[in-house]
Amino acid sequence: MSKTDTITEETVKTEEQTVAASNGETTPEFSENQETYRREGVALERMAEAGADRNRFQEALEGFRSAFQCYRKAGDRQSMGRMHYRMGFCLEQLQKYKEAISAYNESKGVFQQMNNLEDYAIVADKLAKLHYFKNNVDEAVAEYRSAIEIGCKNAEISNNLGFILIDEGEYEEAKTHLVESVKLRESSDNSEVHLSYNNLGVIEFILGNYEQAAETFKKGVEADKRDPEDDRTIQYGVFIKPEYQGVKFCEFQVFQDVDTKVSLMLNQAASLGMLGKMAEAEKLLSEALTMDKERPYLYEAAGWFYINKGEDKRAVEYFQRALPYDPSNEDLKKVISMINPYINLKIGRNDACPCGSGKKYKKCHGGVI
Repeated sequence: MSKTDTITEETVKTEEQTVAASNGETTPEFSENQETYRREGVALERMAEAGADRNRFQEALEGFRSAFQCYRKAGDRQSMGRMHYRMGFCLEQLQKYKEAISAYNESKGVFQQMNNLEDYAIVADKLAKLHYFKNNVDEAVAEYRSAIEIGCKNAEISNNLGFILIDEGEYEEAKTHLVESVKLRESSDNSEVHLSYNNLGVIEFILGNYEQAAETFKKGVEADKRDPEDDRTIQYGVFIKPEYQGVKFCEFQVFQDVDTKVSLMLNQAASLGMLGKMAEAEKLLSEALTMDKERPYLYEAAGWFYINKGEDKRAVEYFQRALPYDPSNEDLKKVISMINPYINLKIGRNDACPCGSGKKYKKCHGGVI
């Protein structure tokens, strides 16, 4: 799932692409009077867009409202739907979330009446993301399901619904939507199919189908052709046997702002590790560690990998590198203290180690473990 959305010319159709619907109707004819209103609306919309581009959202909001009135007088429903969408965007940026939701719903209503499911899906996705990022997960799921039920064929919707359902533990439904997302993205030569492969691989990993998971993550790595700077999203990361001293930790986690290819490589490495292919897995891990430095998900993945390889000292070094970037991660703190319960004690390096080994602290747990 993408972290953010911006309003662009490519989202909901521009005025040059005004159509009656996606049901084969021709572009509507406008009377001379209607055309005058429509052209006025176009001019107002463009000025409002300029304001939005400069983050002057209140000004842009007023402009889109004025443009809407012109389009309404012109009887241009497509543009009316687009103005509701753009007003919703401005209201969201102004943190007027209830009003934003209302505007998005108005936009959906216009496009649904026109049987324009393509633009309906774009607005539904934006509304669902607003719910999701405001922690209203049930509303986001309901929005996505509703869009699919009325017939929207949209890869982003199928992928994002699958993504959310993974965290809800509804793996079978999630898989159905993600398979559909891959199908839609591959049929349109979409550049984001690797995101759907990652989510599908996570499901296979959770279900214990490690060979299938490894193959799916590999497909994602091969499909990821985007520039790393433009390829940062929210991703699930999976870990090789996330347990220590009989204590089980979460086997997957959501990470913000990750390099998707690196995430896919780490997930593939975890799957290979579960299959006992440690050398191949470590090679992938080592390569990934050079690609997106100073990110906690890299070091967390490495820490769990080396715990299961039996290299506790190396594991805690990686966990400690992750902690400053993810200081609220209680699992990290817990596993570090389990590996080395003396690591945070103020003990002289030449003092006896409190573990009772008889060694100096610097030669024992003061050297990490």
